[in-house]
Amino acid sequence: MKKRKIKKSDLLQMQADAQAIRNMLIELAFLEQYDDEIEIYLQASLQQSIKIEQKIGQVYTGDFYSRKDLTVLYHNLQVDFRSLLMSFTSFYEGYKTIE
Repeated sequence: MKKRKIKKSDLLQMQADAQAIRNMLIELAFLEQYDDEIEIYLQASLQQSIKIEQKIGQVYTGDFYSRKDLTVLYHNLQVDFRSLLMSFTSFYEGYKTIE
C-alpha cells in the first residue's frame, strides 16, 4: 500500500471536521438532560474533540517537525479520532437504551 502524504489542506479539513464534531457535541449537551453515566461519555467525547483540534493546530503551525515526528503525530491523531469515535459510540448506545 502506497503511503499518502498529508498536506496542509488535509490538516485544515481535519480541523474543520473536528470543529464540526465539537459543535455537534455541544448542541447535544444542551439538548436535554442525560443520566450521569451517559453524560460522562458525552463529556469525554467533547474533551477528546477539543484535544484533537489542539493537536491539529500544533501540527499545522509547527514548521520544524522531522519526518519521524510527523509520522508519530499523525499516528497519534488517528488514535485520538478512534478514541473519540468510541466515546461517542458509548454515549449513543447508552442514550439509545434509555429511549
